[in-house]
Amino acid sequence: MSVEEARRGAPEHLDFFISYAPHDRPWAEWIAWQLTYAEDFHYRVELDVWDWPAGRNWIDALSTALARADRVLAIYSPAYFDPARNSVVEWSEALCRDEEGRDRLLPVRIEAVEVPPVLRSRIHVDLFGLDHATTKRRLLEAARGPSRPDGEPVFPPQQVPPPEPAGTEPRLPGSLPEIWNLPDRNPDFVGRDNLLVELRARLLSTGTSTAQVIHGMGGVGKTQLSVEYAHRHAGDYDLAWWVDAEQPELFIEKLAGLTERLKESDRSAQRLVDADGRLLDGVRWLLILDNAEDSDAITRWPLTGGSGHTIITSRNPHGHGGVGGRLEVKELSRSEAIALVQSRAGDVKDDEAERLAHALGDLPLALAQAAAFLHETGETTERYLTLLRSRAIKIMSQGRQREYGKTLAASWKISMERLEGQDPAAVELLYIAAFLAPEPIPFELFKAGRVALPALLAELVADDLDFPVTRGLIGRYSLARIERGTLQLHRIVQALIRDRLGEDPGKASRMRWTVQAILVAARPGDPTDPASWDDYRRLLPHLLAADLGSSEDAGCRDLLLDTISYLIERGETDIAHRLVGDAFRRWKHTTEPDDSHRLAVQTTLARTYTDLGRYQEAFDLDQDVHRRLLARLGNDHPATLAAASDMAAGLNRLGRVEEARRLDEETFTTRRAILGEDHPDTLTSANNLAADLWWLGHHEEARALDQKTLDQRREALGADHPDTLTSASNLAADLRRLGQYEDALGLDDEVRTRRLEALGPDHPGTLMSASNLASDLTNLGRHNDARDLYEETVIRSRRVLGDCHPTTLGVVENLAYQLNRLGEHDRARALDEETFEGRRVALGDDHPETLRSADNLAGDLRRAGEYEAARKLDEQTLLGRRKILGDEHPETILSNRHLAMDVDLLGQAWPPTRDVES
Repeated sequence: MSVEEARRGAPEHLDFFISYAPHDRPWAEWIAWQLTYAEDFHYRVELDVWDWPAGRNWIDALSTALARADRVLAIYSPAYFDPARNSVVEWSEALCRDEEGRDRLLPVRIEAVEVPPVLRSRIHVDLFGLDHATTKRRLLEAARGPSRPDGEPVFPPQQVPPPEPAGTEPRLPGSLPEIWNLPDRNPDFVGRDNLLVELRARLLSTGTSTAQVIHGMGGVGKTQLSVEYAHRHAGDYDLAWWVDAEQPELFIEKLAGLTERLKESDRSAQRLVDADGRLLDGVRWLLILDNAEDSDAITRWPLTGGSGHTIITSRNPHGHGGVGGRLEVKELSRSEAIALVQSRAGDVKDDEAERLAHALGDLPLALAQAAAFLHETGETTERYLTLLRSRAIKIMSQGRQREYGKTLAASWKISMERLEGQDPAAVELLYIAAFLAPEPIPFELFKAGRVALPALLAELVADDLDFPVTRGLIGRYSLARIERGTLQLHRIVQALIRDRLGEDPGKASRMRWTVQAILVAARPGDPTDPASWDDYRRLLPHLLAADLGSSEDAGCRDLLLDTISYLIERGETDIAHRLVGDAFRRWKHTTEPDDSHRLAVQTTLARTYTDLGRYQEAFDLDQDVHRRLLARLGNDHPATLAAASDMAAGLNRLGRVEEARRLDEETFTTRRAILGEDHPDTLTSANNLAADLWWLGHHEEARALDQKTLDQRREALGADHPDTLTSASNLAADLRRLGQYEDALGLDDEVRTRRLEALGPDHPGTLMSASNLASDLTNLGRHNDARDLYEETVIRSRRVLGDCHPTTLGVVENLAYQLNRLGEHDRARALDEETFEGRRVALGDDHPETLRSADNLAGDLRRAGEYEAARKLDEQTLLGRRKILGDEHPETILSNRHLAMDVDLLGQAWPPTRDVES
């Protein structure tokens, strides 16, 4: 159905739908009021904030409004053309002509903004820089438009009763009421549009004397938000009064200043108050109580009655209970933080501003101070960041901003001194939190690690009544965010605390040691067990922040290795590799070559090399560990056997499959004799031996061993354990190779479902399961379903693992095979070329996987009629497979037949016949 048909069929025809950015809501409301209620012009107007109830689907509401409206009035401003907005949907729809060939779009500019090229050919109306009467006249003339009567006007004119005006006519946006003492508007104010819209909606939602408490940490911009609100909506109030409420004993005195101002004003202003000094009903007033921390003083204020709004700013998230609603102000978004730095500091590049925003935690006051310092001193961003790390208090005392009052350091110092006077244990808690991550810290961490806490704090944490009181006190001073069982410090507060402790190096070192000791005491369980993963996930930011690798304590080193193992299990290979590489470099200089922790970190580093597809580097490390353990502990020690198993897996990945089989058989036999048949290490050897057998073409033996291993792992580890799922996936591969496609599909589907639930859609194991399931679908003839699943998996693999990761290349290879089945040969060839080159670079020319890619690409060349190129590639593949797999391996035989096919197609003599297709 066309837009015109939808509009004709839609109920309640509209004259105008108003399209605007949230930043420009005052203008939208003013324009809507004028179009609806101004004399002689009574249009039917739809405005979202007037007409769309909470809970309505925004997209449906917009579509319906556009269908019902004859015209769309678009309010042009810089915010309207922000790329992040969806206004393009509205004005592109409005560009459609109506059924009489007229444009639906009525553009009005409220600021001097550059209009996008697609709209420049359309005439717009400027409403800025004019007085109220001229602006109103120009708007209504634009709405009416040039027109001539089609016939003789009816006499007398047919009057349509106008709608009743909704309250007093608003003044032009930007015009100030006579009674006004607000601070100047911040010219560099950025962002916060959603918060301002939310604040406006709340103040209008509950009627008379509505109050809203804006709370948040110091420097987050509560005051600036309230000032910006007052200036944006100044036209909606008859008076607006600002009170610095930080000192409660002066609160009433400051309110008295409003009464005096009213008495000094003209007659219209005098009518705003009654004989007792109270605001009268019908008076639109705005009262802003800034930094009001004393709830008792607020409840005593005498301005009651009237039709007004009160905004209270406070650091205390739980104060002023019962006064009004609550709205939390958090840090700026990263894009807003970058914009603030660049607006104040001048020539700061995007990447420099981004680093500054990250270091300052997107806190507006800190960003404003930093930008002022850079602008005034000409200092570089890197130098500023260096000073921030070493002299946080000093640098956060610079660049004072008039609109913010105190510097961040001064504000923080006052709060810390007040807290210290009330609860010294609370300060100790903050000292410890300063050396953890600027992320939520579970209260349970302090309880689990209280044996490592200072005596006073340990006693407090153990008390189920006093500990919550202390946490509440910290929140009251807004030194930390307390919510949902956690405590979170802003990174700037952390920097200030660490700088303060830096004056006593001994105490700072004790705090770092305490943090590490707490984490060791609260150490989660086995990192390979999914039951422990939630604990690791909650603690991970703090485990990373604690710099466990710098400690020589055995408990810290064990915890670091467990953390890295958790990251590997979860598929976070890049982070794990950086961590283990750093630990390996450190421990090489502080430990002997045969130290257990050094060998353990070397083995873990090899695991990350394997996951990154760097098989030779992984093998070299594993071989070195095996050699050292063999010399020190002997062949039968569990640690030596574990190293032998790792080395055998490396041989398999490098294509040295027969060597891998011999070593895996030896390790499996020894482990079974020493550890028992059901021991997890024995089952690992069984799993690896089955992989060797599979590669060597012993598919039925591999299937039997994989089935037995799966049964044992289900019994010993459970159905959802990662090792169990690996065995299930391997067994499904055996079934697929043996032609048991339905059984393979059922098992692969189960594995993928379990991995999705336990690991998520982007884990490498889940991606492999998806690829395996798609292979099953192909074998069962469900080619379109298989292609769709492959396409999705390729996209995820490239995004998560990168283009050259072995898992990605495997999925791309499978997608190419599927595209060939569907006749999309050109795209399949391009993907096969990509896979072949990627594997040559990552694995070498003679790796089995590289040779398989060469085989696939040769098939593409044959299909395209490029028989000579296919012959050359098949020759190379045959030689490589003979060298690493032997003449009797099925894949070597396949290469022999493919080469015979090439020769036959070229008309040359060749003994074998063409009895196998590629």
